[in-house]
Amino acid sequence: MKRILLIVLITLFIVCGVGVIFLMVRYPVKTPAQTPQIQKVNTTSGTEPKTEKSTSIYTIADVAVHNTQDNCWLVIKGNVYDVTISISKHPGGADVIIKNCGKEVTSIFTSIHSNKVWDLLGEYLIGMYQGAK
Repeated sequence: MKRILLIVLITLFIVCGVGVIFLMVRYPVKTPAQTPQIQKVNTTSGTEPKTEKSTSIYTIADVAVHNTQDNCWLVIKGNVYDVTISISKHPGGADVIIKNCGKEVTSIFTSIHSNKVWDLLGEYLIGMYQGAK
C-alpha cells in the first residue's frame, strides 16, 4: 500500500512539474525590459538624440499618408503603430483595419480588443503622436 501511494505521489509531482514548465514556456512573465517604452523626443532642435529606445514623434499629417493596405499606420492612445504586416492576420478581417489606416482609432480599438491584444500591439510601435494629450 505504501509503495502504491509513493508511486502515485511521485507521478503527481512529475505531472505538476511538467505542467508548470509548460505554462512558464507558453506564458512567460514580461520584464520591464521586454515592455515597449515610449520616450518623448524633442524635435524642435532638428536633431534627434541617438538613444537606444529613441522613438519619433508624428503628426496626424505624417500618419495620414500611411493609409493603404501596403502601408498602414494607426494612432492608438497617443502612440503610432505600423500595423501593415498584421493586416492579413487580423481575426476581424483585413477590411476593418484598411478602412482605418492613417487615422486615430483609440475609441474603436479600446471598445473591441482585450488586454492580450494590447500586448501584441507593442510589437508594432514606431513612435508617439504629437497631438496626444
